[in-house]
Amino acid sequence: MDFPKGAGTAAYDEKSETDIYRRSCSWQIPINHDDLKIVKKNESQLCEVLQDKFGCISILVSPAQEHNSESLQVFRKMLTPGLTLSVWKDNLTRHAVDAVVNAANEDLKHGGGLALALVKAGGQEIQEESTRFISIHGKVPTGEIAVTGAGKLPCKLIIHAVGPRWVEVDRERCIHKLQTAIKNILDYAIFYNMYLETVAIPALSSGIFNFPLNLCTQIIVETIRLYFQGVQTTGNLKEIHLVSNEEPTVAAFKAASETILGMNELRSWGNQEATPPFNTMVMSNFTVHIVRGQIELQETDVIVNSITPSHCFEAGLVSRSILQQAGDEIEQEFKKQTSQTSQDSQLVLVTKGFKLSCQYVFHVLWNSEYSRTDMVRSK
Repeated sequence: MDFPKGAGTAAYDEKSETDIYRRSCSWQIPINHDDLKIVKKNESQLCEVLQDKFGCISILVSPAQEHNSESLQVFRKMLTPGLTLSVWKDNLTRHAVDAVVNAANEDLKHGGGLALALVKAGGQEIQEESTRFISIHGKVPTGEIAVTGAGKLPCKLIIHAVGPRWVEVDRERCIHKLQTAIKNILDYAIFYNMYLETVAIPALSSGIFNFPLNLCTQIIVETIRLYFQGVQTTGNLKEIHLVSNEEPTVAAFKAASETILGMNELRSWGNQEATPPFNTMVMSNFTVHIVRGQIELQETDVIVNSITPSHCFEAGLVSRSILQQAGDEIEQEFKKQTSQTSQDSQLVLVTKGFKLSCQYVFHVLWNSEYSRTDMVRSK
């Protein structure tokens, strides 16, 4: 198929509707630090929901936005001679490739999530060129792509891919449309633009379009693998990057790549810089992170503490560390609860986190007799 492209920004000088709206009606809504941490984890979904339901453009501004500024490669595998696939934790607005794929809607209205971030970083000309594209070619059907310039972004162009909106009863059609979108991206990079050597692809449809994350990443990786089994050339394409700035998505891409493509070739290079600072395991709809650090300093909803009811917080290093960080109030609340509960009736007691960076502490009551038995056995 032919892939029409935008004509650039030089021939279009009018202000976009988005720009007019932003100037005429805007609010700044301050939120506290705890709420910011929650909202930040789901920033892209929030932006897209507000745009989709209310037509509002939301921009999350935080002094700590540049904290995780370095890109990190967590997986690498050669697909065919001269072509590699890799997984990156990075911000697509600054990722150094020839072409970046945008998770777009059929109207190419870049009002939230990744699309808005690309416009913010690359300039309003990206939205203006997209608007011109729609006026000339019409809406972009699901599974198809449109190509525009990249404005001030470090890449050469943007491939706007329209992924499917997930509907459980229409599962097979959704999977087919996502596969089609990935194939069209690769077709364009190989057959229609011979100047592209690197392309970065996000987890299409996994945000506001509600495509299950693990299934989404598995389909993307599997479609790429099968694609290059069926073509005789890779053109000038040398690298495919699967990129996200969100840890669960990076972990899902990495897990899918290891399952479908095999061993991570980064390990064989012995490159410590290339390994992630966290070990991850994707299980159903949640991700397990194994982090090396001090448990009493972790920022999370719940910290789990193992403790003997008789000795309270003096019996173990973890308990003492939690007490020192949380303050005496946590021990007082714990003692109050244990005095009201028989020792064998409850295995877990819950207290507030007090001065810890968590809301609650789950205290797992551990009988010291079991500890002594284990110590004898270990000897």
